[in-house]
Amino acid sequence: LAFLFYISPSSIIDVERSESFMPNYHYGNAQICKKGHIISSDIVKYPTEKKSYCPKCGASTIAQCPHCQALIQGDYYVEEVAFSTCGSFEYDDSMPLKSHTSYKKIRSVEIPSYCNKCGMPFPWTEDLLNAADKIIELSDELSNEQREQLKACFPNLINNTMESNVSALRFSKIFPLLNPLAQSALKNLLIEYLSATILTLIGWKSS
Repeated sequence: LAFLFYISPSSIIDVERSESFMPNYHYGNAQICKKGHIISSDIVKYPTEKKSYCPKCGASTIAQCPHCQALIQGDYYVEEVAFSTCGSFEYDDSMPLKSHTSYKKIRSVEIPSYCNKCGMPFPWTEDLLNAADKIIELSDELSNEQREQLKACFPNLINNTMESNVSALRFSKIFPLLNPLAQSALKNLLIEYLSATILTLIGWKSS
């Protein structure tokens, strides 16, 4: 493993690793309320941010998947390592080095729809899908077949999978058949959970 050392005025030597070195990455542990509001991006790094209930809606909070207890992924970090020369500005191979490890955030927390370990939906995803289904059930202008087709679209619309494009096309054909009130309610419910690609496909965002 090759290291290149650069002595800075603070006598910290930055380490430039060879291509064979794999840096360490890890996620923080996020806390999110059951309605989908982020409470903390990392309760390990920021323990004082932990709350039992959401200050926005009053819902209880979770930091683990309710189904498998896996930690909810928060901020994403990369390990950074530097070495000190114990105050000396001159370096040679015989000098002892003291390592300093820190972690740099490279991506902020994103609210997940499903658990990355067991694949089950989080409470806010279940609420979203149930609310969307209820709107469809109240839409008398659709046939039973159209209702079932539309409800089957929702799980794929909130995820970027191979089926998402097909579901988006099916959704765009049935959605105009809804009454204006149902259209507005469904759009207000879903729009912040859909990707830019899906929004464009269903006509809710210009390309």
